Amino acid sequence: NKDTLEEEAVKDKDLLFLSRKIRKSNLQIEAKCKRTNEGFVVLKGSMISLEDLKIMPKLIKKLRDQLITSKIIKNGILMENQLFTSASYAAFVLGTKANGLTHWKTKNGQTLKELEEN
Repeated sequence: NKDTLEEEAVKDKDLLFLSRKIRKSNLQIEAKCKRTNEGFVVLKGSMISLEDLKIMPKLIKKLRDQLITSKIIKNGILMENQLFTSASYAAFVLGTKANGLTHWKTKNGQTLKELEEN
């Protein structure tokens, strides 16, 4: 069905991926996020680094700790979708300060920054 294919394409273009190896733990973090009108939704099933790097913003650390306490993060996996107002906050999955515009990429490897410039 052509309509379904178009809907999938639209959904697909809003999906962003983040993949990065955390040096300290040697863990490969894999996360997915969807761009919406409200912001960036980090999708359920995304991996979350449990490492605390010194440059992690206090606000992000506090949020992550709350998500762990409320069991929304279990064993480094996000159990529910989480909305963030910025791509950089959505990159909290890395456990460090990160530029979301360059860390989140389309499945074709285009950065969010490149996407927004087009």
